Amino acid sequence: MIKAARGNTVETVCGWILRDIKDGKLLSGERLVAHALADRYQVSRTPVREALLQLEKEGFVTGTTNAGFEPRHLTLEELCELYELRELLEGFAVEKLTEKGCPPELIRELRRLTGQRRVWHAEGNDEDGARVDQQFHQLICDSCGSPLIQKVLRNHLELSVIFNANPDFLPLLQNAPQDVNCEHDRIIAAIEAGKAKLARRRMSAHIANARKCFEKELRRRQRRQAKTDGGER
Repeated sequence: MIKAARGNTVETVCGWILRDIKDGKLLSGERLVAHALADRYQVSRTPVREALLQLEKEGFVTGTTNAGFEPRHLTLEELCELYELRELLEGFAVEKLTEKGCPPELIRELRRLTGQRRVWHAEGNDEDGARVDQQFHQLICDSCGSPLIQKVLRNHLELSVIFNANPDFLPLLQNAPQDVNCEHDRIIAAIEAGKAKLARRRMSAHIANARKCFEKELRRRQRRQAKTDGGER
Protein backbone atom coordinates (compact mmCIF):
# COMPACT_ATOMS: atom_id res chain seq x y z
CA MET A 1 0.00 0.00 0.00
CA ILE A 2 1.25 3.48 -0.84
CA LYS A 3 1.76 5.63 2.22
CA ALA A 4 -0.41 8.73 2.48
CA ALA A 5 2.47 11.13 1.93
CA ARG A 6 0.22 13.62 0.07
CA GLY A 7 1.81 15.37 -2.93
CA ASN A 8 2.35 12.97 -5.77
CA THR A 9 0.05 10.33 -4.28
CA VAL A 10 -2.94 12.69 -4.30
CA GLU A 11 -2.22 13.76 -7.90
CA THR A 12 -1.84 10.11 -8.91
CA VAL A 13 -5.18 9.17 -7.36
CA CYS A 14 -6.81 12.15 -9.10
CA GLY A 15 -5.45 10.81 -12.38
CA TRP A 16 -6.78 7.31 -11.70
CA ILE A 17 -10.26 8.58 -10.85
CA LEU A 18 -10.37 10.80 -13.95
CA ARG A 19 -9.18 7.89 -16.10
CA ASP A 20 -11.93 5.63 -14.78
CA ILE A 21 -14.57 8.31 -15.34
CA LYS A 22 -13.35 8.80 -18.92
CA ASP A 23 -13.34 5.04 -19.51
CA GLY A 24 -16.89 4.69 -18.20
CA LYS A 25 -15.82 2.61 -15.21
CA LEU A 26 -17.16 5.23 -12.80
CA LEU A 27 -20.54 6.48 -13.96
CA SER A 28 -22.68 9.51 -13.22
CA GLY A 29 -24.83 8.75 -10.19
CA GLU A 30 -22.39 6.17 -8.85
CA ARG A 31 -21.37 6.87 -5.26
CA LEU A 32 -17.65 7.46 -4.77
CA VAL A 33 -16.49 6.76 -1.22
CA ALA A 34 -12.95 6.86 0.13
CA HIS A 35 -12.75 3.33 1.52
CA ALA A 36 -13.98 1.68 -1.71
CA LEU A 37 -11.65 3.75 -3.90
CA ALA A 38 -8.74 3.11 -1.52
CA ASP A 39 -9.31 -0.64 -1.96
CA ARG A 40 -9.70 -0.19 -5.71
CA TYR A 41 -6.40 1.67 -6.13
CA GLN A 42 -4.52 0.01 -3.26
CA VAL A 43 -3.72 3.23 -1.44
CA SER A 44 -4.65 4.57 1.99
CA ARG A 45 -7.88 6.53 2.45
CA THR A 46 -6.26 9.87 3.23
CA PRO A 47 -4.97 10.66 -0.31
CA VAL A 48 -8.27 9.39 -1.75
CA ARG A 49 -10.25 11.83 0.39
CA GLU A 50 -7.94 14.66 -0.62
CA ALA A 51 -8.17 13.65 -4.28
CA LEU A 52 -11.99 13.69 -4.17
CA LEU A 53 -11.99 17.14 -2.56
CA GLN A 54 -9.57 18.36 -5.23
CA LEU A 55 -11.70 16.93 -8.03
CA GLU A 56 -14.77 18.56 -6.52
CA LYS A 57 -13.03 21.95 -6.64
CA GLU A 58 -12.15 21.34 -10.30
CA GLY A 59 -15.70 20.36 -11.24
CA PHE A 60 -15.20 16.67 -12.01
CA VAL A 61 -17.16 15.25 -9.07
CA THR A 62 -19.88 16.63 -6.85
CA GLY A 63 -20.64 16.10 -3.17
CA THR A 64 -23.73 14.11 -2.16
CA THR A 65 -26.05 14.39 0.82
CA ASN A 66 -24.69 11.17 2.32
CA ALA A 67 -21.16 12.59 2.65
CA GLY A 68 -19.88 10.86 -0.45
CA PHE A 69 -19.19 12.03 -3.99
CA GLU A 70 -20.30 11.10 -7.48
CA PRO A 71 -19.06 11.90 -11.00
CA ARG A 72 -20.56 15.23 -11.97
CA HIS A 73 -23.29 15.20 -14.58
CA LEU A 74 -22.77 18.09 -16.96
CA THR A 75 -25.87 19.42 -18.69
CA LEU A 76 -25.97 20.12 -22.40
CA GLU A 77 -26.23 23.84 -21.60
CA GLU A 78 -23.03 23.62 -19.53
CA LEU A 79 -21.26 21.70 -22.28
CA CYS A 80 -22.10 24.46 -24.79
CA GLU A 81 -20.70 27.02 -22.36
CA LEU A 82 -17.59 24.93 -21.83
CA TYR A 83 -16.93 24.93 -25.57
CA GLU A 84 -17.41 28.69 -25.73
CA LEU A 85 -14.68 29.04 -23.12
CA ARG A 86 -12.44 26.65 -25.04
CA GLU A 87 -12.87 28.76 -28.18
CA LEU A 88 -11.45 31.76 -26.36
CA LEU A 89 -8.75 29.97 -24.39
CA GLU A 90 -7.42 27.67 -27.10
CA GLY A 91 -7.54 30.42 -29.67
CA PHE A 92 -5.38 32.53 -27.37
CA ALA A 93 -3.06 29.59 -26.63
CA VAL A 94 -2.38 28.80 -30.30
CA GLU A 95 -1.83 32.50 -31.04
CA LYS A 96 0.76 32.71 -28.24
CA LEU A 97 2.48 29.55 -29.48
CA THR A 98 2.65 30.86 -33.05
CA GLU A 99 3.91 34.30 -32.01
CA LYS A 100 6.84 32.88 -30.06
CA GLY A 101 7.71 30.46 -32.85
CA CYS A 102 6.87 26.78 -33.03
CA PRO A 103 9.90 24.44 -33.26
CA PRO A 104 9.97 21.89 -36.11
CA GLU A 105 9.79 18.93 -33.73
CA LEU A 106 6.52 20.25 -32.31
CA ILE A 107 5.08 20.65 -35.81
CA ARG A 108 6.09 17.05 -36.55
CA GLU A 109 4.39 15.81 -33.40
CA LEU A 110 1.17 17.71 -34.17
CA ARG A 111 1.18 16.15 -37.65
CA ARG A 112 1.85 12.70 -36.19
CA LEU A 113 -1.13 13.03 -33.84
CA THR A 114 -3.39 14.19 -36.67
CA GLY A 115 -2.23 11.29 -38.82
CA GLN A 116 -2.87 8.85 -35.99
CA ARG A 117 -6.35 10.29 -35.50
CA ARG A 118 -7.04 9.68 -39.20
CA VAL A 119 -6.08 6.03 -38.78
CA TRP A 120 -8.27 5.52 -35.72
CA HIS A 121 -11.18 7.34 -37.37
CA ALA A 122 -10.92 5.20 -40.51
CA GLU A 123 -10.94 2.06 -38.34
CA GLY A 124 -13.95 3.26 -36.37
CA ASN A 125 -11.91 3.40 -33.17
CA ASP A 126 -13.57 6.39 -31.52
CA GLU A 127 -11.97 5.84 -28.12
CA ASP A 128 -8.38 6.05 -29.36
CA GLY A 129 -9.37 8.78 -31.80
CA ALA A 130 -10.65 10.89 -28.91
CA ARG A 131 -7.47 10.21 -26.96
CA VAL A 132 -5.12 11.49 -29.67
CA ASP A 133 -7.47 14.40 -30.35
CA GLN A 134 -7.06 15.46 -26.73
CA GLN A 135 -3.29 15.02 -27.03
CA PHE A 136 -3.28 17.36 -30.04
CA HIS A 137 -5.10 20.10 -28.16
CA GLN A 138 -3.18 19.46 -24.94
CA LEU A 139 0.17 19.73 -26.73
CA ILE A 140 -0.73 23.18 -28.05
CA CYS A 141 -1.86 24.20 -24.57
CA ASP A 142 1.32 22.90 -22.92
CA SER A 143 3.54 24.60 -25.51
CA CYS A 144 1.96 28.07 -25.53
CA GLY A 145 4.42 29.49 -22.99
CA SER A 146 1.78 30.85 -20.60
CA PRO A 147 1.61 28.97 -17.26
CA LEU A 148 -1.70 30.67 -16.43
CA ILE A 149 -3.36 29.62 -19.68
CA GLN A 150 -1.93 26.11 -19.28
CA LYS A 151 -3.42 25.78 -15.81
CA VAL A 152 -6.87 27.06 -16.77
CA LEU A 153 -7.09 25.30 -20.12
CA ARG A 154 -5.93 21.90 -18.86
CA ASN A 155 -9.01 21.69 -16.64
CA HIS A 156 -11.35 22.68 -19.49
CA LEU A 157 -9.80 20.08 -21.80
CA GLU A 158 -10.20 17.32 -19.22
CA LEU A 159 -13.82 18.32 -18.63
CA SER A 160 -14.51 18.23 -22.37
CA VAL A 161 -13.03 14.76 -22.79
CA ILE A 162 -14.91 13.33 -19.83
CA PHE A 163 -18.29 14.73 -20.77
CA ASN A 164 -17.89 14.06 -24.48
CA ALA A 165 -17.64 10.39 -23.46
CA ASN A 166 -21.15 10.63 -21.97
CA PRO A 167 -23.43 8.30 -24.00
CA ASP A 168 -25.88 11.20 -24.37
CA PHE A 169 -23.29 13.49 -25.96
CA LEU A 170 -20.81 11.27 -27.83
CA PRO A 171 -23.08 10.56 -30.84
CA LEU A 172 -23.49 14.29 -31.41
CA LEU A 173 -19.77 14.66 -32.14
CA GLN A 174 -19.52 11.37 -34.03
CA ASN A 175 -22.22 12.54 -36.43
CA ALA A 176 -20.84 16.06 -36.81
CA PRO A 177 -20.42 17.17 -40.43
CA GLN A 178 -17.03 18.78 -39.75
CA ASP A 179 -13.78 17.14 -40.95
CA VAL A 180 -11.75 17.38 -37.75
CA ASN A 181 -8.56 16.06 -39.34
CA CYS A 182 -8.59 18.64 -42.12
CA GLU A 183 -9.28 21.37 -39.57
CA HIS A 184 -6.24 20.17 -37.59
CA ASP A 185 -4.18 20.29 -40.80
CA ARG A 186 -5.19 23.91 -41.39
CA ILE A 187 -4.33 24.89 -37.82
CA ILE A 188 -0.90 23.29 -38.15
CA ALA A 189 -0.31 25.05 -41.48
CA ALA A 190 -1.06 28.45 -39.91
CA ILE A 191 1.24 27.70 -36.95
CA GLU A 192 4.07 26.60 -39.26
CA ALA A 193 3.64 29.72 -41.42
CA GLY A 194 3.89 31.92 -38.33
CA LYS A 195 0.44 33.42 -38.91
CA ALA A 196 -0.69 33.86 -35.33
CA LYS A 197 -4.03 35.58 -35.98
CA LEU A 198 -4.96 33.02 -38.62
CA ALA A 199 -4.05 30.17 -36.29
CA ARG A 200 -6.28 31.70 -33.65
CA ARG A 201 -9.21 32.07 -36.05
CA ARG A 202 -8.86 28.51 -37.29
CA MET A 203 -8.65 27.05 -33.80
CA SER A 204 -11.66 29.04 -32.60
CA ALA A 205 -13.68 27.99 -35.67
CA HIS A 206 -12.65 24.37 -35.16
CA ILE A 207 -14.00 24.29 -31.60
CA ALA A 208 -17.05 26.36 -32.57
CA ASN A 209 -18.04 23.69 -35.10
CA ALA A 210 -18.27 21.12 -32.31
CA ARG A 211 -20.14 23.58 -30.09
CA LYS A 212 -22.72 24.15 -32.80
CA CYS A 213 -23.52 20.42 -32.81
CA PHE A 214 -24.33 20.60 -29.11
CA GLU A 215 -26.34 23.80 -29.55
CA LYS A 216 -28.38 22.25 -32.35
CA GLU A 217 -29.26 19.32 -30.12
CA LEU A 218 -30.00 21.66 -27.22
CA ARG A 219 -32.49 23.62 -29.36
CA ARG A 220 -34.10 20.36 -30.49
CA ARG A 221 -34.56 19.22 -26.91
CA GLN A 222 -35.93 22.59 -25.87
CA ARG A 223 -38.51 22.50 -28.68
CA ARG A 224 -39.50 18.97 -27.71
CA GLN A 225 -39.84 19.99 -24.06
CA ALA A 226 -41.92 23.03 -25.02
CA LYS A 227 -44.32 20.79 -26.95
CA THR A 228 -44.55 18.42 -24.00
CA ASP A 229 -45.24 21.27 -21.59
CA GLY A 230 -47.84 22.72 -23.94
CA GLY A 231 -49.61 19.39 -24.27
CA GLU A 232 -49.84 19.00 -20.50
CA ARG A 233 -51.70 22.28 -20.04
